[in-house]
Amino acid sequence: MLKNLEHSNTEVKHIRNRCAYLEKVNNKFGYYIFFAELDLKDIEYDDPILATKTVKTLFSTWIDWADKKKKVELRVASKIRTESAIHQQRVLLKEILYIINQPLDLSLWLFSWGGVALIREDLVRNNDYLSRWLSPYKNTPGWD
Repeated sequence: MLKNLEHSNTEVKHIRNRCAYLEKVNNKFGYYIFFAELDLKDIEYDDPILATKTVKTLFSTWIDWADKKKKVELRVASKIRTESAIHQQRVLLKEILYIINQPLDLSLWLFSWGGVALIREDLVRNNDYLSRWLSPYKNTPGWD
């Protein structure tokens, strides 16, 4: 999606600030909470680029055991109470929390900003990468 769109640094900063400080949750939708970690990635014959290193769901429900020894859980991402998440992240932890309500915002968060985000349920469902947490997954150390 980003390859087809050109935005100036000023536009991207404006969108990031809107998502971090001004955007509100839409009460007609549920939200999931995710964390994305970005890092520089070396590409052969090219300059390093900023890329998604890992994405984790931060709120999930236990479904079953993935192994007979009961050491690895099967979990599925759960919708979160947005008021509690906003209060915890912004008030108690004094950290940035992005609220993602648009496809462009999701792409920019996933590939440019990272951090903790409340993401509207339909955007998660329609994203090939994030939707994998809506089906049972093995909860291994590091949540990869």
